[in-house]
Amino acid sequence: MADRRSKFKDRTKDLQRGSSEQSLLAPMPLTAEETASACHHLGHDFKKKTYYHPTYCQHCTDLLWGLKGQGFQCTVCNFVTHEKCMMLVKVPCLHVIAQQIHDPVAHRWTRSSGTKRKSYCNICRKRIHSLPSLCEVCKYYSHSRCQSQAFNDCKKLACYAKDTTREEKHHWIEGNLPTNAKCIVCVKSCFSSDCLTGFRCGWCGLTVHSACIDTTNMNSPVCTFRDLWHMVLLPRAVSFRSSLRRDPSAPAGTPLNSDEMTPLLEEEE
Repeated sequence: MADRRSKFKDRTKDLQRGSSEQSLLAPMPLTAEETASACHHLGHDFKKKTYYHPTYCQHCTDLLWGLKGQGFQCTVCNFVTHEKCMMLVKVPCLHVIAQQIHDPVAHRWTRSSGTKRKSYCNICRKRIHSLPSLCEVCKYYSHSRCQSQAFNDCKKLACYAKDTTREEKHHWIEGNLPTNAKCIVCVKSCFSSDCLTGFRCGWCGLTVHSACIDTTNMNSPVCTFRDLWHMVLLPRAVSFRSSLRRDPSAPAGTPLNSDEMTPLLEEEE
């Protein structure tokens, strides 16, 4: 009996010590000025919102606690986050993503087969209750009604000019990760069935938490294609020969006319 009491006391002390350490590591509450600036972080327009059903932060995947004003939601892209996580969000708003696309590549949509797994739209970030529309190339999920609003940011399978020196970077796709996905940085599970969160490389399949993606880009910004590197046809190995000259004064992201382009496969030296 005495041994059980001593074990219980030791366990209680460990829990108290762990809670105190977590309180020290937890971020401090934001001031009014910091909250105002965080509401426009990465182009978002965060507004405090009250939720009437369990809702999860799309950055840290933790539940939003409280009875009123539990979290913040972007009025443009519907990104949901804690107040403490607003300045830590790594996903820019939709209009910022559109400006970052230099070589647009259209998605190849198909109707996904029936599945019991939860999926979330990569455009409106809401759950898809019916059969989703799925890109055959990059596994980009969408509602049927949201397809027209999708950005042309599919995997780049070819380039306009042959460049054997160019290094391929990761092609990150947000959310809808496999159930066995583990973060390459912290080696913890990054799968979530509660919200659209986490990233997966469309080339090598690496998965990472939203909070860890900066560390991944610093440690390994170049995609190695992992075990299938000798079987993958690199985008720089396929170029387009076109009679249409790109206008130097044209804005970045202006695609060439596909009717006047023919694909040309060239071997790498």
